[in-house]
Amino acid sequence: MKKTESNIVAFCSVGWCGESIMIKPIVEELESEHPSLIFVELDVDSENIWSEDNSKYLSIKETPTLLFVKNGDFVDRMKNFNPKKLIKEWILKNEENS
Repeated sequence: MKKTESNIVAFCSVGWCGESIMIKPIVEELESEHPSLIFVELDVDSENIWSEDNSKYLSIKETPTLLFVKNGDFVDRMKNFNPKKLIKEWILKNEENS
C-alpha cells in the first residue's frame, strides 16, 4: 500500500452481499461526519486488491470489512455488519491512537 500521512477507512464489500448493502449508507454518513479521514470503497469482486503488495493489508475473508489504515500501515479491521454507534466508536478509537 502506498505510504500516506492520511488516515483511511477502506470499506470492502461486494454488491450482492446483504450486509454490505445495509452498511453502505452508514459508512456514507460517517464519511460526512469525519472529513479528516479518507474513505474508500473497494468492491472485492471487481477491484484488483489481491496483489502481493496488498495481501498483507487486505486479507478479506468476509464482507463487509472495514479497514483502518494509518500513514500507509494497516492498523485495525472490523468485520461484518455493525450498528453505526459501534463503527463510530471503532473509528474514534483508531483516530485517537494516531
